[in-house]
Amino acid sequence: MSRLTQSPLSVASILWLVMAALTTAAPHFFRIPMPLLGVMMMALLWRGILLNRGVVSFSRWLLIGLVIACLAIVVLSYGGVNGRDPGSALLVSMLVLKLCEAKTYRDGMVVVLLGYFVAAVNFLFTQSIPTALWMLVQVILITFVMMQLQQQGRVSLPLPQLLKGASRYVLMALPLMAILFALFPRIPGPLWGLPTESNSARTGFSDSLSLDNFSQLALSGAVAFRVQFDGAVPPPAERYWRGVVLWRYDGSTWRGRDLDQEKARSKAPRFDYQDTTYRYQVTLEPHSEQTVFGLDMPIKHDGVHFYDADYELSMERDVTQVIQYRAESAPRYRIQTQLPYDQIQLGLSLPRSGNPQSRALAQRWRREYAEQPQKIIETALQRFRQQPYYYTLRPPPLGQHSLDDFLFNTKRGFCEHYASSFVFLMRAAGIPARIIIGYQGGEMNPYDDFMTVRQSDAHAWAEVWIEGSGWVRIDPTAAVAPDRIELGVEDALGLESGSLPFQFRSDSLLRDVVRLWDAVDNRWNQWVLGYDSDFQKDFLERFGLDSVRKIVITLFVLFGLTLAAVLLWGLRSVRSSRRYSDVERDYRRFCDTMEKRQLARWPHEGAEDYAERLARALPQHAALIHFIGKTYNRLEYGTLDEALAERFHNACRRARQEIKTG
Repeated sequence: MSRLTQSPLSVASILWLVMAALTTAAPHFFRIPMPLLGVMMMALLWRGILLNRGVVSFSRWLLIGLVIACLAIVVLSYGGVNGRDPGSALLVSMLVLKLCEAKTYRDGMVVVLLGYFVAAVNFLFTQSIPTALWMLVQVILITFVMMQLQQQGRVSLPLPQLLKGASRYVLMALPLMAILFALFPRIPGPLWGLPTESNSARTGFSDSLSLDNFSQLALSGAVAFRVQFDGAVPPPAERYWRGVVLWRYDGSTWRGRDLDQEKARSKAPRFDYQDTTYRYQVTLEPHSEQTVFGLDMPIKHDGVHFYDADYELSMERDVTQVIQYRAESAPRYRIQTQLPYDQIQLGLSLPRSGNPQSRALAQRWRREYAEQPQKIIETALQRFRQQPYYYTLRPPPLGQHSLDDFLFNTKRGFCEHYASSFVFLMRAAGIPARIIIGYQGGEMNPYDDFMTVRQSDAHAWAEVWIEGSGWVRIDPTAAVAPDRIELGVEDALGLESGSLPFQFRSDSLLRDVVRLWDAVDNRWNQWVLGYDSDFQKDFLERFGLDSVRKIVITLFVLFGLTLAAVLLWGLRSVRSSRRYSDVERDYRRFCDTMEKRQLARWPHEGAEDYAERLARALPQHAALIHFIGKTYNRLEYGTLDEALAERFHNACRRARQEIKTG
């Protein structure tokens, strides 16, 4: 084992390693369990105390105990060590513990290599532009620390020069990385995709509905998905993005029906639609559900795995990465198929008790308008229009009979309140009804040709079954707040919008900045995250690379050019370092002259120690000898300085002449 491998780390090197490790692991600190984070922080604090006392590293038994503790916390928190979340937590803890025991150059290099891995693991969680930029900073910092470690035992370069060198090396690799990214064959599925653990947090869209779901989502300006239309863009009133159909109600929460999934997904009933259709491509952000969204009503889809009996689009697995798919939708349609008996029963089912006032109101309508479902529907909507109902993000708390309390007392709610109460009334009046949750709206970005649909556009509406017409969309929220459909949630909320975190979406300079960032982020999704095998094929065909053979030849040509560039760089480096050979030759001649004066250099003696001994023996030449010793170390182990090398050459020649003749 080499002396460098076992050479001890300096305190400065350890501090640089700590900084690099913490910077690299910082994004993971928000994901790992708090007990694990506490153990790591205590370990680092204790390492600092020991360093202050002059102790290099932990005792072996303490380190073993910390490893067991971290492993136990990971297993108890995640139920095992397999998977993205437990694996990354374990890797981060091992990085910190390795940092706590690092005492040699070899240990430092292991920490550096672990740092590269931890930085790359960030892409398993998010592939956004800020993540990529932060990862670039991390890699530069880790490379800088690696170069700093390699200065041990040598004349250290200035830190700014090391940082400049690390940045240059990383940036030099970016063109090659881009070429490999463009030409290397794509693998099926997302490059950074891993299954999401069942206990991991989910945000955004949900496949169930209670009376506080969407009022919380309305506070989020996060992007849900983006849409690019092939031609005309639908007007605001037709921008209903169908998601999940909810049938079952337990008195507080609406959920989808329990069906044999393969059976349900294989039977999407046919329906009639007018000639006006919209073709579009959706770029969907991850939301940890299988649901994907299509403009109501989807008639064709490409890249979506399932289209079920409820006209739901869904994927085979949870959407944990940015995905793209194409679809075609018809905004005006008519479903005329006969409703099966089991769906009639499901569409009329209600809890046996609860909300007695709502039940009584619906049954009165049923008696008054027997066999006139359209009249019952219009009466319910008329109630919302004429009575003092309000559309608000801050509905008051509701009692045990929540829908009764909303319909007869508070009369204040968000879209889920109106959809839930309307479907409850329809079922109680004998009309099959269900809730649809998805998104309503979307804003065209002037900086590109994409429509942006945000989490704040999440919406719930109803569908009722009318004989001869099939399922008909009814949006009770539009009866209370028509501006919600035409202008969006912010305009519909009026004065409340001033308190929303996304009030920057109003007309302002900040709104333009947000739109511009959305456009940049969208291009990142399209060109980087969406660069799959089909995209790659179309992209390479533009350059005539329409076969594997041509791509392989191009890769070999690029490899040859890269190799030639490296060789030219090496020759330049050798040529520029030739002066170092001249320095060594001048110094050897100086040492040969001293040996003839019976002042030979000892094998273990460094240049400055040798100069100190020579100066004592030849005090009349002490200044010249000291200059030669110090300058030799600086030139041999430091940076090239042509002027200093020339002065060193002249000093050695002068010393040989004066000492030889003296």
